[in-house]
Amino acid sequence: DAYIKNLRKQYDSRLAQQELDGEFVNLNSGSVYYQFDRRKHVATVHEIPHAMLYVGLDFNVNPLCGTFIYAKGDRLFVTSEMRLENSNTFEAAKEIVKRYPYQALQVIPDETGNRRKSSTVKIKGAYQTDHEILRQANLPLANFKNPAVKDRYNNLNRLFEQGKIVIDPSCKHLIKDLEQIVYDNDDDMLGHLADTLGYVAWHLFPMKKPK
Repeated sequence: DAYIKNLRKQYDSRLAQQELDGEFVNLNSGSVYYQFDRRKHVATVHEIPHAMLYVGLDFNVNPLCGTFIYAKGDRLFVTSEMRLENSNTFEAAKEIVKRYPYQALQVIPDETGNRRKSSTVKIKGAYQTDHEILRQANLPLANFKNPAVKDRYNNLNRLFEQGKIVIDPSCKHLIKDLEQIVYDNDDDMLGHLADTLGYVAWHLFPMKKPK
């Protein structure tokens, strides 16, 4: 009984219906973030003194996205968003430093930005990954590995249902993502900001099956 009780804490109610109660629940169609409700999860977020600021970052070129998130206790407070069109990692690094020059922060970047690929930037004869560009801007990066996409979705739904995420109303594009992204999405402009929130949420409060 204790094992099952602890396991339920790692799932939102719909996932628990499928995984623990043996019910058929279609989790692969419709809204991705079905537990998000702006009436419950959107409220003014003020600066939290002495709290670490986490920056979720996605390296999509258009738009290049980021979320700025305070963590306090077991809750996340999204204070602002960054959405740069037709941009690059250099501009993102400048924008982060410009917005929070004296704030203790840590970047939680998409893991794929650490790989050398065809889009990797070549500077002075040497190729640089997105992660290397951020480090050269003196931005501390977390050691982060991308979870499975479905795990990232399930984790955010769990945290929304548990009331552990608050989003400032100024984060209009993030709120739009959370409300409009669906599993069969064909809009390339949607979903990236929600991904960055998912990176931070997984890094700090991942789903863990109790032993």
